[in-house]
Amino acid sequence: MSPDVLRKIQKNSKSNLKFLNAVWSKWYTVFETNCIILDPTREIEFRKLLLSEIQTTVIPDPTKETVMSTIRDQQVIHFSCHGYSSVADPSQSLLLLKDWKTSPLTVSDLTSLIIQSPQLAYLSACHTASIRDFNLVDESINLSAAIQLAGYPSVVGTLWQVSDIDSVEVAKDVYEWMLDGGDRLNTRLSAEGLHRAVRSLRDRTRIVPAFEMKAPNDPLIWAPYIHVGV
Repeated sequence: MSPDVLRKIQKNSKSNLKFLNAVWSKWYTVFETNCIILDPTREIEFRKLLLSEIQTTVIPDPTKETVMSTIRDQQVIHFSCHGYSSVADPSQSLLLLKDWKTSPLTVSDLTSLIIQSPQLAYLSACHTASIRDFNLVDESINLSAAIQLAGYPSVVGTLWQVSDIDSVEVAKDVYEWMLDGGDRLNTRLSAEGLHRAVRSLRDRTRIVPAFEMKAPNDPLIWAPYIHVGV
């Protein structure tokens, strides 16, 4: 990330946002789903967006208990972990935190939350906005919908599995756009920021390395990122 962008973020001193960043990346193969997950070592640069001027809570090895107790007064939350969409019972779709085997954080848990002044939830994980039971397409029972029901008016999620490198770049682009000229983090620009980030990813991945030509378009790379809400 450029020094100019970092300096703009450091001017965020007037912001009273509380920002929760939960990261867990140990489990690479879960159930029948294979997914490349965000590597915290790649997130170091991205975390520079979460400077001391914004009251930030970073949970490197989150458990359900720590997340549930911390999230209630966080205006912006960002999960960097693995997501699983349940076919048998969509209400049991979950974010895979450190203790997911014994105490999973499910859709049902998220819908029960009461958040103070929520603004944006960024779910940087696989399958957070997917519906795998086609008999329930109209129900919208998934992780993104659950966190929106908890009060977050703007949610970024994914329709299928996403890659490590691409997810970090998309997240960086979205947060940089929300800086709103460097004065504060403007979460109302999240949809526009994601739109621009996805278009940028689409253009980058169509370029053939060492050639000036473009490769055939592959929506599987750039199309899973969606914005839900306002």
